[in-house]
Amino acid sequence: MQFTVTKRLLPVLPDGLCIEHVLPESSRITIFVRPRHSSVLCPRCHVPSSRVHSRYERRLADLPWQGRPVILRLQARRFPCREANCPKRTFTERLPASAQPSARRSERLIEIQRHIAPSAAKPVGGSSSASLCRLLPIPS
Repeated sequence: MQFTVTKRLLPVLPDGLCIEHVLPESSRITIFVRPRHSSVLCPRCHVPSSRVHSRYERRLADLPWQGRPVILRLQARRFPCREANCPKRTFTERLPASAQPSARRSERLIEIQRHIAPSAAKPVGGSSSASLCRLLPIPS
């Protein structure tokens, strides 16, 4: 019951992800997520692949919820390319709405930080952008 209520109260996740588990802690909220789609396109040749080669975990800082930082623990997957002539033997699925390859922050967190960054050059109400991020609280 508690998990169902938490899922309904959480802010909308980036497209293409679904919640597996939520771990609320006093200092942060960790959300375990996985991609929704069972098959993905090779980024090089665009041939679909649905057989998973391997998995690994990515940790992404995301927008805060209820005044606590949020960490997305994403179960990322690698797929073999089915096209024999493609130079990509295996590839990691792309989640452009969620995060760029190798990124440590979600796309929506990066977008918010871009709006705050211009204030770094001059104080805003006596605070720098880093202080503003702590007040919101947004990871800086």
